[in-house]
Amino acid sequence: MSRKYKMDLNSNANGVEMSDITSSREALTTYRDGRSKTTTILVVVVLILFVLAAVFIGLYTYEKVNQTKTVPAEKLNQTKTVPAEKLNQTKTDPEEKLNQTKTESEKCDTKGCVIVSAGILNAMNKSVKPCDDFYSYACGGWIKNNPIPDSKTAWSQFKILYERNEEVLKQLIFDPEIRKKHSKNEAVVKAFNYFDACMDIERIEKLGGKPLEQLIKDYGSWNVTDKKWSANSWDFMTNFVKIQKELSIALLFNMFVATDLKDSTKNVIVFDQNGIGISRESYFFNTTYHKKVRGAYKKFMVNLMRLVGAGDEAQARADEVYAFEKELARIFIPKEQRRDSNAIYKKMTLKKLIEEIGPSQINLTEFLVRMFAETSYNITQDEEVVVYALDYMKNVSKVFEATEKRIIANYLMWHVVVLNGAYLSQEYTKVFDEYRKSIMGTSGEDPRWQTCMSEVQKAFGMAVGLLFVDKKFSGTSKKSAEEMIHAIRGVFIDNLKDIEWMDEETKKAAKDKAEAIRENIGYPTYIVNATKLAKEYKGFDVNKTTHFQNNLNRKRFDNMKNYQEIGKPVDKTIWSMTPPTVNAYYSSSDNKIVFPAGILQDPFYDESHPKSLNYGGIGMVVGHEISHGFDDNGRKFNKDGNLKKWWTNGSIKAFEEKTKCLVEQYSNYKFHGKNLNGLQTLGENIADNGGIKQSFQAYQIWKKKNGKEEKRLPGLDLNHDQLFFLSFAQIWCSSFRPLAAVSAVENGVHSPGQWRVIGSLSNSQEFAKAYKCPVGSRMNPAKKCKVW
Repeated sequence: MSRKYKMDLNSNANGVEMSDITSSREALTTYRDGRSKTTTILVVVVLILFVLAAVFIGLYTYEKVNQTKTVPAEKLNQTKTVPAEKLNQTKTDPEEKLNQTKTESEKCDTKGCVIVSAGILNAMNKSVKPCDDFYSYACGGWIKNNPIPDSKTAWSQFKILYERNEEVLKQLIFDPEIRKKHSKNEAVVKAFNYFDACMDIERIEKLGGKPLEQLIKDYGSWNVTDKKWSANSWDFMTNFVKIQKELSIALLFNMFVATDLKDSTKNVIVFDQNGIGISRESYFFNTTYHKKVRGAYKKFMVNLMRLVGAGDEAQARADEVYAFEKELARIFIPKEQRRDSNAIYKKMTLKKLIEEIGPSQINLTEFLVRMFAETSYNITQDEEVVVYALDYMKNVSKVFEATEKRIIANYLMWHVVVLNGAYLSQEYTKVFDEYRKSIMGTSGEDPRWQTCMSEVQKAFGMAVGLLFVDKKFSGTSKKSAEEMIHAIRGVFIDNLKDIEWMDEETKKAAKDKAEAIRENIGYPTYIVNATKLAKEYKGFDVNKTTHFQNNLNRKRFDNMKNYQEIGKPVDKTIWSMTPPTVNAYYSSSDNKIVFPAGILQDPFYDESHPKSLNYGGIGMVVGHEISHGFDDNGRKFNKDGNLKKWWTNGSIKAFEEKTKCLVEQYSNYKFHGKNLNGLQTLGENIADNGGIKQSFQAYQIWKKKNGKEEKRLPGLDLNHDQLFFLSFAQIWCSSFRPLAAVSAVENGVHSPGQWRVIGSLSNSQEFAKAYKCPVGSRMNPAKKCKVW
């Protein structure tokens, strides 16, 4: 499929551990040993019994709470309990007694209300005053009760829900009845076989490193392991093309088919910088973190080369490859300079690009002709291409030509090894695990089934998505999400008339764009049609006994599917996220917001929850994604998804002045001792601030239409306006390991959860009013930043 510019809610939301290896188009997946199947089954049984016990205890407590006031009510799926008297308490400390005016009879008495109250209370730290530090007030208990698992770099509400969704899929995939039910669904059967091959540890261990040894031979051999390797017989272009086309490893530069940012109806060939093993900063910066990353990477290179068969020369060969990557990193355009889509977008004919680059040993025409040979698409010098890193493309040829052929060959094969070695036996996965632990601070490994679940979702996300939506997604959820989207979009449009810094011409265009935003909710409808779903994976061969080869097939299949898009109109109905994903996104080129079924779950959304909690959860997510259409980058795309100037100069200047306030505000926040980059996180901060405001206003409109206040939650002396903001804050409860925290600040476009809460709520007059925060308090500063 073509690639599109999109902004998501939470980049690392799905619990996939980050790797500093970045030379492929996909993140490196490290394989880990799993528990035995018997142990796994016992754990599942114990968990099920615990959950059932918790539910029955909770229900029993609720029935008896007004009689005895002594029976504990345990929170569902938590180890810490809430005393039953708190569920119906009538006395509170002054700080807690903010709005206690209702009687016990006006409190919600459903099972859902009792359970959600216990969950909210266990996450809170009531010893903290909400006007001093609302994040600690909302999340202090959660942080205490939810230590980071040994195998994780961070832990959050997003990751807990992600793992809960994975557990659902696990039960479904292992269920014989489910397998029987879908035995004639070609795509789902492929997914089952893909998963089974990954789980076949005995066969994987038996093969050891043989599949990789054969791969090395098939793709040009390697002078690190082959003493007979000869530079005279090794052909650069042949191996360069094969590696990028068949293995999806983009080296020296990246080439792919994507939506033309200035004509979102057309697909175009895109060139961009690529091909280094760690972040650009880690090659040059001398902070403790960056020194640690490059030291670990160098050690990893040597260890993996030796494992593959390198002898005493492993260190020298690793040093040569590292030095070459460092030269590439030196000419990389820094990420701060790549934020502006207009600045990086350069469209020209292939002939013009070749002229811009100048004399080069890398023949781009030959390269493209070979890459698209199987598509029947005719590449000529008149082909229009888009370049996102023109200066890099000019300089990469110079670096290439200054490097001897042997080192280039080693560089290419190093990335073949590093991006496929993790699919082998324990001997290999151990090296990857050690590297990951050294740069991210983890100390454990995920169970094998979890690694394989991540892999099968990557390969057959829509097929396993069918299983998920059958089990966990209802039409009611979709209808409720649609109602929220329409309400929140209506608020955004209505608020435009009060934006003093924007002129009328731009306001009208902004209204048109907001009205044109399309929404996708839950899942693409074609996945319920077995024939259409099979078509999605036609040509993707899977064998349940060849795990390593299955992954090679996936990479080639995805690449060829992308190349087949050239010359075709853009399909704006395509989803870039699969149904179980715990995230959401806005696509600038499609002017579309997408909310997969995976995020339409508790704590973001639950049919049994009060509307205040749902608006504070998924409602804020909706407002966040709508606001992305009008953040510092999204605003540059018009209602048709084209990168085009549609704001007046005066409105642009005023917008930039408004955003300076947010840049300054967030740049003053520290996380694990390091200041945030307010410019790097600007788009997400705009979306957070706009999203919470719009969702709260939409909730007020709902209350007026509903005609009466919702019943209070037991044990919580908070009205529903206060619960709205508490719900919002608690979806961002999270913890980071120190190394992961530094990585998040260095590389992330999202502010850490703590500052997403404090930053947006300290700018909110509605929050200050709800919690009666005095002007000048930390959560109600006199100076507030406001864009939307």
